[in-house]
Amino acid sequence: MRILLTNHRLTNRGGTEAIIRDLSLGLIARGHEAVVYSSIPPPADNSLAEDGVPFVTDIAALPFVPDVIHAHHRIDTMAALLALPTVPAVYCCHGATRSDAQPRHPRIVRYTAVTQSLKLRMAVESGIPETMIDVVHNAVDTGRFHAVRTPPAIPRRALVFSRALLEDTPVGRMIREAATRVGLDIVFGRRTHDERPIKSPQDALLDYDIVFASGKSAIDAMATGCAVIVVGGAAGGLAPAGCGEMVNPSNFERLRMANFALPVNSRLPSSDEIVQQINLYDARDVAEVTALIRRVANFDAFVDQYLQIYRLAITSRRSVTDQAAEARAAHDYLRSLFAWVRLGEEEIGSRLIAGDDGPRSAPVLDAAPLVEVLARQVDAIRTHQTLTQGD
Repeated sequence: MRILLTNHRLTNRGGTEAIIRDLSLGLIARGHEAVVYSSIPPPADNSLAEDGVPFVTDIAALPFVPDVIHAHHRIDTMAALLALPTVPAVYCCHGATRSDAQPRHPRIVRYTAVTQSLKLRMAVESGIPETMIDVVHNAVDTGRFHAVRTPPAIPRRALVFSRALLEDTPVGRMIREAATRVGLDIVFGRRTHDERPIKSPQDALLDYDIVFASGKSAIDAMATGCAVIVVGGAAGGLAPAGCGEMVNPSNFERLRMANFALPVNSRLPSSDEIVQQINLYDARDVAEVTALIRRVANFDAFVDQYLQIYRLAITSRRSVTDQAAEARAAHDYLRSLFAWVRLGEEEIGSRLIAGDDGPRSAPVLDAAPLVEVLARQVDAIRTHQTLTQGD
C-alpha cells in the first residue's frame, strides 16, 4: 500500500509530528510505502528526515501516486486532495483547535478521533456521521522508547515537556514555584516559542523523575519510567493551559480515555494544588503505570488499526468522481480562509505604515504562507493533469 501522510509542519518532535514519524516508520517496516507532505520545509538540523522519515514539501515531488491520504491539518489536507483528484483520504483529528477543524470533502471518506469525547464533538459540531469516525488511541513505539528507567524513591528532577507551557506563563510560573517549594530541580523543555523542542525524547526523558506533559508526550514519558502530571493547553495559546493530576494506577484508564489531556475549560491551578500532585509521587505507582502503558498502548495494534481504516477508505471511495461536489467543497474551504488572509494583509499593511516596531492593528498573521500554499496547489494540479494525460 502507498500512503501519503500530511502535517502542517515537520519541525517539532512532539504531538502529530511524533505520531506521523512513528506511524510512517511502522508502515515502512511492514513493507508499505509512506511519505509525509508538509507545505512548511523543516530546518536542515532538526528534521524528521533525521529519523529516516521520507518527506516532500511539494506534491509534484511525490515518488508515487498514493492509494490513500492519511491527513492531518486543514491546509495541507486540502492541498493534497486538490493535487491528487482520485485519491481517498482519512482525516485524523487530535484536538479542538482551529488547525484541527475537520474539513468536509467528498473524498474524505473516513475520520479518526483520538478520544471518544472528541468523536462526539466532531459529530455534533461538524455534522460528521458517527459511523464515519473511528477512535484511535495514541500508542508508544517501544522499539524507539526501549530503555526504561528505575524510578527513585524520592524524585529530584522534573521536566515540563510541553510546547504550550513556557516558563514565563501563568501556569509555567506556578509549576516552577511548586517545584521550588518541594526541592525539585525543574527544567522547561522550551522556554520560548522560538526555542527548538527536545530532539531525542527517548534519551532525554531518562534523566527525569517527574514529567509535566499531555497526549503523546505523556505516553512516551510514562513508557520511559517517568511519573507524569497531566497538563493542558495548545501551542500558541490556542487553548488555555492548565495542570491536573499525577497519573497513577487508579486513574490511569480514565485519563487514557482522555488521551492524558485536560478539558479546554479547565480552571487555572494554584501552586498549592501542584505541590499536592507532586507529593503523590510513589515509585511503585510509577513502575506499575509504566508497565500498563507499554502493554495497552500497543504500537503494532495501532499500525494494524490504521491499515484496516486505510483499506476501508480505499474500498469506500466512489468509482466516479463527483467533480461538482469536489468543486463546491474546495470553494467552501477557500471561503473559510478569507478572513484569515484579510487579517494577514491588514497586519502586513499596518507594519508597512507604522514600521516593524510600531503599533499593530491586527493579530500577527501572515498571508504569505497561505498564498504560497494555494499557488503550490495550482501547480501540483497542473502537473498531475499533465502526467495523467501523458498516461
